[in-house]
Amino acid sequence: MLKPYAFQEEDITWLSSRNAYLLGAFLSDGYLSWRLASPHPVWQIKDEDFAVRIAKCLQRCGSSVGFYDYRENRGTFYVTELAKGSFGRWLWRVSGEKERLPKVPRDLIPELVAGVLDGDGCMSKKVNLGARNYTSYGLSVISAEGYIDDFLKLLRSIGVKHGKPQDREGCTVWNLNIESFVKADLYFHIGRKQKYLLDWCTHIVETNQRSKWGYARYDAKALTAQKYLNKRGVI
Repeated sequence: MLKPYAFQEEDITWLSSRNAYLLGAFLSDGYLSWRLASPHPVWQIKDEDFAVRIAKCLQRCGSSVGFYDYRENRGTFYVTELAKGSFGRWLWRVSGEKERLPKVPRDLIPELVAGVLDGDGCMSKKVNLGARNYTSYGLSVISAEGYIDDFLKLLRSIGVKHGKPQDREGCTVWNLNIESFVKADLYFHIGRKQKYLLDWCTHIVETNQRSKWGYARYDAKALTAQKYLNKRGVI
């Protein structure tokens, strides 16, 4: 595993919640293009709200942005930084050509994680209407990039648990523990993924309220879920 990148003084000036999110999004779904006179980051993605957020973050960083809707013939949105500048070089350098995860301040970790998981994360919900009639949820990260080892180490450092790697169609999948993810106060910016996370919290709270047994461990999980919902104004 490569050592975490040690930020130099000029790199620290770049850091903000917007840049931390863009860095995570670049690690998951971005690449560097050399078609213009200087290197610039490019994203080709399917989720419209993901593409829009990347474009807005780039704009707020002072970049000129190209935003193209190719859903009809390619099924994707194309987002790129048009202005000649050093932002693309910065992304490429601090990520070690997408082979390492930069060490960022603690308060920026949630945005970095959101950027990675908006791209490489999966939050799912499955309703089983059979005899048992239950709802199940899953949270995982899927990646073939070199940065993933450092990313999992970062998640563990803030208390997020994960399972053993599983191979799936040329990529590797790690299942993440949803309760520890919520307890770490992490989130998605993609609407459908965050909605499933909030649905999980609501499901845990409502199931606990219906329980006749009052298991202490389950009560603790429900309390974690309720705090998460309260912080986001969901009753």
